[in-house]
Amino acid sequence: MKSARILIIEDDETLRRAVGDLLSDQAWQIETAADGQIGYDRAMEGRFDLILLDLMLPHIDGYEICRSLRLQSISTPVLMLTAIPESPAMNSATAASLTAIRGASPSAGNAWS
Repeated sequence: MKSARILIIEDDETLRRAVGDLLSDQAWQIETAADGQIGYDRAMEGRFDLILLDLMLPHIDGYEICRSLRLQSISTPVLMLTAIPESPAMNSATAASLTAIRGASPSAGNAWS
C-alpha cells in the first residue's frame, strides 16, 4: 500500500517538527520546508497528497503559495494552519483556493484536539 506524501510548509521549527513527527508516526512520508520560497519550490517539484501550509511565512506567504500553485494547475489539497482569526483569514483563503483553513492557536478556541 502506498504511503501518503505530505509537505509541511511552516517556519516555526518546533511546530514543524511536532507536526512532522506526529504524521510520520502514522507511516506517512513527510517533507518539510522552513520558508515560503523553499516550500513553493518543493510543492512544484514533487507530487504530494496534502500540503499543510502556514499563512505567515518568510519570502512568500501562504496565500501567495496557494494562488501560485493553483495557477500552475497543482490541485493538491491544501490545509492552512494559522493563528490569525478565521473571519478575515477565511475570505483570503477562499480567494486563494485553499482546501481548508484551521486555527492553530489554543487561544483561537478551535485548536487541534
